[in-house]
Amino acid sequence: MILNTFDQNAKSYSEWDVTKNKNYLKQFYDFSEIDINDKVIDIACGSGDFLLNAAPLLGESKGIDLSAELIKIARERQRETKAENIKFEEGNIEEQTNDSQGKFDVVVCRMAFHHFNNQNRAFSNCLRYGKPVCKVAMQDIITHENLVVDAYFDELERCIDCTHKQIISKKEFERLFEEHGIEIDKSIVLEREVVLEQYISHAIQSLEDKNYIDQLVERGMKNPIISKYIYEKENQIIFKRRVLLIMGRRK
Repeated sequence: MILNTFDQNAKSYSEWDVTKNKNYLKQFYDFSEIDINDKVIDIACGSGDFLLNAAPLLGESKGIDLSAELIKIARERQRETKAENIKFEEGNIEEQTNDSQGKFDVVVCRMAFHHFNNQNRAFSNCLRYGKPVCKVAMQDIITHENLVVDAYFDELERCIDCTHKQIISKKEFERLFEEHGIEIDKSIVLEREVVLEQYISHAIQSLEDKNYIDQLVERGMKNPIISKYIYEKENQIIFKRRVLLIMGRRK
């Protein structure tokens, strides 16, 4: 069911403004300290936007994703942009790795860990693609460090996109790095405002889920604590996300 949902959402996800945001893509590229001609593996690459945007600066690089439809879109865009140094293939990082193990200078994973059932296994499998000495850079949403707020947004996220599993904390990401022998160089936490209507449109919901989303939004905006994170602004409903960028090295 989850794989089918990723495939069903592929077109709308690939067209979402946040997915294509060149400022966000460049910010992550710069943060990751990718050197000219580095070979990069992009785990859960989606529609391939990060690698294709950075392609002129990269060596032979690859994106993997479990969604056949997202990989199809990524390959179409790769042909359109003539990025011959970028390849895409299907693969589920929680279940397998392939013969590309140990070939890449940089391992990146953006906005995917909140979809994983087993984050520890996924992290371990990500590292199999990196050279013995490599950089590791990740980006994902993280908790607000408030149990009431975090429980609310986990529920809202699951109603909007049933592939969502759980938002984890900055400390949990740091633990994953440290327990897998990755020395953390730096991290930053960004606070971003997201237009709720646009976010809802990036995935497909049932009529029942749409009605429940409306109820959740109304409930959140009336709650004195949660309403600090979901509110009306310029005639649009906005919610706040905390986004972690974290980068380290295996030495």
